[in-house]
Amino acid sequence: MISNIADEKLRGFNFWLNVALGCVTVVLGLLVYGYLLHSFTVLNESARIETRKYKELVQQAAEISETRHILAGEFATAKQAASALATRIPVAPHESDFLHQVSKVAQETGLEIADYHPGTVDTYDNHCEMEVKFTAKGEYPALCRFLDKTSDLPRLCRLVHLQVTTRQVDPGLDVDMAFKIHFQPHEVSSIRVTE
Repeated sequence: MISNIADEKLRGFNFWLNVALGCVTVVLGLLVYGYLLHSFTVLNESARIETRKYKELVQQAAEISETRHILAGEFATAKQAASALATRIPVAPHESDFLHQVSKVAQETGLEIADYHPGTVDTYDNHCEMEVKFTAKGEYPALCRFLDKTSDLPRLCRLVHLQVTTRQVDPGLDVDMAFKIHFQPHEVSSIRVTE
């Protein structure tokens, strides 16, 4: 009889032990399920965000392609302009050539160049500049035409000084002007345009 009571207690203990283990297994299973579900939800949301971003990029592909095409055209135009500009910048001052070009423009426009003086040379990283001073005589329309045509000279130059005074005795203007002419320093042989 004692052995039946012990067996009965052992069965009861076994039952409750199985119930406790079952509860622990269920709780652990729920925890693992919750963790996996949370991880899957986070991954799914991340994938949804990435998918949305790529869809937007695909929708913008035509616009991006068009912009790239426009920029490629602008780059080609800028490269062509830089090459054309490089042909207007000699490797030495050649101020006598510049004087010849300016004299020709002055003659065409009706301005008379009276005097010419080369000035100082300024050296920069990628080019040099020489100041060239002129005195001239002429009428106001001739001066305007002359200044307009200097932008079309084969030689790159820019007006840096202009002083105009009227003559006291005869009609017309006395003009003092200075141009900066550009040339390449000895160590630079050409203007380079990189892609």
